[in-house]
Amino acid sequence: MRLVLGTLLLLLLLGQVDVQIISPILPELSEFFEVSIANAGAIVTVYSVIGGLWALIIGPLSDKFGRLIFLQAAALVMAGASALAYLTPFFSVFLLSRAIAGVAGATISVCIIAQIADMFPYEKRGKAMGLVGAVYAIAAVGGAPVGALIASKFDWWMLYAISFFIALLLTASMYFTAGRLIGSNPLTNGFHVKKSLPFSLKKQIKEYHYFLKNSVTRSGLIVAVVISATATAVVTYLGAWLATDFSMSPGEMVPIYLSLGIATIIGSLFGGWLSDKLGKTFLVGNASLLLAVILFSTIFISEITGVYAFCISGGLVIAMREGPYQALITELIKAEERGAYIALKSTAAKTGIAISAVIGGVLFQKIGFFAVANFAAVCSLIAAVLVFRALNFSSMETKETTTMQVAD
Repeated sequence: MRLVLGTLLLLLLLGQVDVQIISPILPELSEFFEVSIANAGAIVTVYSVIGGLWALIIGPLSDKFGRLIFLQAAALVMAGASALAYLTPFFSVFLLSRAIAGVAGATISVCIIAQIADMFPYEKRGKAMGLVGAVYAIAAVGGAPVGALIASKFDWWMLYAISFFIALLLTASMYFTAGRLIGSNPLTNGFHVKKSLPFSLKKQIKEYHYFLKNSVTRSGLIVAVVISATATAVVTYLGAWLATDFSMSPGEMVPIYLSLGIATIIGSLFGGWLSDKLGKTFLVGNASLLLAVILFSTIFISEITGVYAFCISGGLVIAMREGPYQALITELIKAEERGAYIALKSTAAKTGIAISAVIGGVLFQKIGFFAVANFAAVCSLIAAVLVFRALNFSSMETKETTTMQVAD
């Protein structure tokens, strides 16, 4: 199981780094394909839109056929997308490669979280999901600078050449580690596949409608929105705050972002382990309350030492709740509904990201960063209330509450 988990985490890391490397090479892509920066930004839009739509499809498909078979395919598709990006001299074809990468990335994100939830019982799932959070943090901290370094030494296309070979290696690794488990073990391959139930759009709409109607699963989706909104609002406008209030250049911000990244990695690993000891609901709820206090305190920060304290403590607490939160969310539904619910949760989280970025921009422009932080703090308080009141169930109680039978 360790080999399978390790392969899954490496595949997740590749998928996340694939997103992070776009930022530093966007100017080079704009110049190479002779398009404006604004038009080059379509690279991100295409990836996000296609990925978001595909997530809603692949989630229920993974519930029907298992996760691992799609993860194997996703690694191979990622290799194909990287090869296409490496070879093409045309911007339209490069956009196509990013759309294909969006399909692979959505498959990886949805199926890996569902698969890890399938592999680990709820009592031990926090630690495993903490590793997932650490992978996200490592990609966020290291993806852009490593990508920029490679692109500066060689060229942007070298990133996709490297991605191609890594994806091929992971495809082979998936075959030799996880491939033998496909269809053989319900514990590691998801649930018992219901081949007699045809996948249909009507059935899936009913399933998603149920998730929105049921109080527990609906609360889980709202938690996804506000948790994503909290982190996005703060991180998006952190650099602008440092530049306007502390007159810091991008180079001077590097140590602060580095300290934030290290705190995030440590928090991800420690939070998952601790939640298995203290309880997921306890840790997610209390971490959300503590985070709100930290965010409200920004109005008192006037020195660089305060900025470091804010970033380290905030990054630590945000990351500490990530693994337990993922573990808690995956336990709100039955295993055979997990992929579909995680897909809908992913869409809800993206909605929170989009909304908070807009609201944060307005607040920062009109009032300042402390208003952005206060908005994020309110979101964190909402998360705490929902977790304590709506999601405070034992594993068995939750499953009995959310059991659903969807007619074909």
